[in-house]
Amino acid sequence: MTSIELERIIDELMPHIIEDNIREFFAAKFGLTESIAEAKDYDIDGVLLKFKKPEIVLEIKWKKLCAEDIKKAEETLKKINASRKILFVQDKKGVNSTLEVMDVQDLLK
Repeated sequence: MTSIELERIIDELMPHIIEDNIREFFAAKFGLTESIAEAKDYDIDGVLLKFKKPEIVLEIKWKKLCAEDIKKAEETLKKINASRKILFVQDKKGVNSTLEVMDVQDLLK
């Protein structure tokens, strides 16, 4: 296996690993059951349930964001009724959204 193949595999796997870990962390922190939501026109990275009802929905973006990415996340999370809608990013500086925006630093609080 070449280094290019390894980089490609890591680039494909890393976002999924990060999504899984962030979803698990939030579920444990808030005592909720973790799930995801998938439909033919969208998927939501994290749906945290309280008595089978969505309490928190998460969209996790682990790349440099553009305005279009943020708008798409906002539209996607509107599809599920939950009391908290969180956009989780690497660094929230400069990220303007109607969603609650959190980053790694917020996990340390």
